[in-house]
Amino acid sequence: MTLQERANAVSDGIHKSVETNGFYQTPNSMAIKAIRGKLTAADWALWSYLQMIDPFGDKMIELPKIPEISSAIGISSRQIKRSLSRLEELELYVWEPILVRGQNLAGKKAKELCHQKRINKSSEKIKMTDLSDSGQSCPNDDRFVQVMTDLSKNGQNCPNREPEPLPSNGSKSPQTYSDFIQTLSEGERENFLEFSKKKAASLPKPPQLTIKWIEANFEELRCEWLDTKKQNCKYNFEAYSESQHQMWYGQLQVVVEGAIKLGDDKNLQLFFKDDFYKCWFNWAKSSRADVRELLANSPILQQKNYG
Repeated sequence: MTLQERANAVSDGIHKSVETNGFYQTPNSMAIKAIRGKLTAADWALWSYLQMIDPFGDKMIELPKIPEISSAIGISSRQIKRSLSRLEELELYVWEPILVRGQNLAGKKAKELCHQKRINKSSEKIKMTDLSDSGQSCPNDDRFVQVMTDLSKNGQNCPNREPEPLPSNGSKSPQTYSDFIQTLSEGERENFLEFSKKKAASLPKPPQLTIKWIEANFEELRCEWLDTKKQNCKYNFEAYSESQHQMWYGQLQVVVEGAIKLGDDKNLQLFFKDDFYKCWFNWAKSSRADVRELLANSPILQQKNYG
């Protein structure tokens, strides 16, 4: 793309996102601050664009996404992030991230390497090999590895292998609390009881006989506990540091407070549309006291089925 074509594209992008017949005013004191701050051309372009879409600055507004801003003013997404930080440092503009998303590239690479190793091992096993010599009585004794092969013809005998019974389709969930507890390991039993006691303690009127209450409500508690285990297994939240959990809790607080003050839960809905945050919330409801307290004190979280 030539410089002229790029300039035309930027102009078209700005025309689509701002009112070209409008205007904005910049106090001399702010302009002087920008000049003394030695803003780069990219900083100036972003600041001008932000003033065009928010000329009054009387409240926090929802900005276009960074890729959209990048397309509109012809600056890379990385540079926009740097310029935002610079403008905030000079107190020319303030912004706050509603959702922070990320990806651990080291973890992604490790997963890819592990997957590749499994593929390589499978490729080594699935090789066409010469079959057994005629008359061999049991293919398991073959000196070659054979995977998914049609075994002997009619009459071939392998006395060392008995046919395995098919799994029963009649398995049922435990019918009583005692049956359920006996299906758990010692660690799982302790985890379930701890989970159930926390649920009991979070009730408006906690039961006096906690164990009796757990026994009477074990089916519902079991479903919630199993769901919590699934959420944790998906992302292994217990492996994250406390500071990371505090960060996510802080983000939840921001969107909840914003929904209460503004009467608009759009950002709260966005929070729960993100699979990671949704799973974290469902896990944290039973695993973190701060989230349970926020849930108990926030009617907006109770009125709608978030999480």
